[in-house]
Amino acid sequence: MTLGIVARCAVTGHLGAALVGDVVGIGQYTDVIRSGVGAVLVQGRFDSALVHLGLNLLEQGLAPRAVLDELLLQEDASQRQMAVIDAAGGCAVHCGAGCRGASSVLKGEGWAVLGENLGNDASARAVAQAFAAASGALDERLMTALEAARSTEAPARAGHEGSAAVILYGSARGCAAQLFLRNDLAPDPVGELRLIFDEYKAVEPLYAMRVSDPSAALTPAQIDAAAKLAAARKAAAA
Repeated sequence: MTLGIVARCAVTGHLGAALVGDVVGIGQYTDVIRSGVGAVLVQGRFDSALVHLGLNLLEQGLAPRAVLDELLLQEDASQRQMAVIDAAGGCAVHCGAGCRGASSVLKGEGWAVLGENLGNDASARAVAQAFAAASGALDERLMTALEAARSTEAPARAGHEGSAAVILYGSARGCAAQLFLRNDLAPDPVGELRLIFDEYKAVEPLYAMRVSDPSAALTPAQIDAAAKLAAARKAAAA
């Protein structure tokens, strides 16, 4: 099972992606975004060269549909799911007839969901609906979408370990990822990624401060305060 969502925030222009699957280290497949340019998500018969080809074509000014048409000319397109999103939120998707098991591809305004070899054919729809209904920052909306996948896929995946990841880029060209969190192997990869995400968000302002002032260091008091805030958030969510 692999479920992925890639999206652009209409307010900030940020680009992000989130994936969950019953494989080890799905986070290694999240190198799908180029800040200020767009995103190319490939599932099924994954090929990183296709991702970089798509991103290069977007950077040259091709529209998502034109980029996807070029990618479909490559070998084994029938065994792939692909989504292309540009920096303006334009989107094009593909689901090959040779993808494994129950497969689904959905798209909306500035987002796309890909699901392959699903235990529940409603899973991709649940992810899409959760993302569309969520509000707030893009990374939080992506986490909410993953949690929808967790709830719909859980019965079919009982006893299986897996992994999950979420990544976020800003809108300016050439920027590094603002956030990249992953859980490479766990019985409940999304649930544990949520804990990691919440703890990171509690200290995120401190890391942002260090970017603006590299001489700044996290004091023991700051670390302790962030840990207490994260614990309070977990207790409130329980």
